[in-house]
Amino acid sequence: MEARRGARQGPGHSPARTAGSTALAKELRKHGFSFVGPTTAYALMQAIGLVNDHVADWHVREAVTAQVSALRRV
Repeated sequence: MEARRGARQGPGHSPARTAGSTALAKELRKHGFSFVGPTTAYALMQAIGLVNDHVADWHVREAVTAQVSALRRV
C-alpha cells in the first residue's frame, strides 16, 4: 500500500476513502474485524502516518513530514 503524501488545497478536499483504505478495510474484515469500512480505515491510515493530507500551507504539515521521515530511517 502506497502512502499518500498529497497536500490538500483547502478544507473539504480530503477524501473520506481511497482505494488503499478500501483494500485495508477488506483485509481487516478477513482477519475478523467486524466494524471497519473504508472511512474508518482511512482514519486509521491518517492516525498512524500512512497518509499526510494536511492542508498545504498549514504549519503542522512540515512537522508531520519531518517526523515521518525520521521514523523511516529507524
